[in-house]
Amino acid sequence: MTSRYSSTVDFQVLGPLRAHDGDVEVDLGGPKQRLVLAILLAAHGATVSTDALIDGVWTDDPPATARKTLQGYV
Repeated sequence: MTSRYSSTVDFQVLGPLRAHDGDVEVDLGGPKQRLVLAILLAAHGATVSTDALIDGVWTDDPPATARKTLQGYV
């Protein structure tokens, strides 16, 4: 199986969250998908629990479907 990305994807986290695979900008999805990625990048390789991701994305009022929706974002 081959990856569609090169061995290195560069992330820019100051300003708008962006990712580049060489010279090509990678589509990171919608705002909540980008927020999940930003939380994971900020953890710098540490484990982030599902509950922490839900709190980070929906703060005070997560929907009943938050876990399932989060799985789709990931």
